[in-house]
Amino acid sequence: MTAPNEQEEPVPTEELFAMTRELGETLKSFSDRDPYGTPSDAAAKVFAGWLAESGPVSKRPGHFQDVLDNYIVVDNTNRDLFDLFNILESYIEFPVPEMPEKLFIGLPVL
Repeated sequence: MTAPNEQEEPVPTEELFAMTRELGETLKSFSDRDPYGTPSDAAAKVFAGWLAESGPVSKRPGHFQDVLDNYIVVDNTNRDLFDLFNILESYIEFPVPEMPEKLFIGLPVL
């Protein structure tokens, strides 16, 4: 429980993790295949949706809002969009899943 003046920090969900992973793979694919091509309107909408959902749970919500307000996806290249995604994605801390401890000859393996 938090004190009355403290607010709990939002935590990224598993759904956001899956969305981020899928978006990253898709953007990388387009960037690899056609780096200087223009992202589609559909890509712009999905990216905007991801920005809106992931910004509040990021370490830098203002960065996400700034991009959402000012970055025109279709005026840039597939590579630009993928690079921007990589920068912003680094500001999201997803929980690390618990892994069972593995032993090798009686010693923990990290």
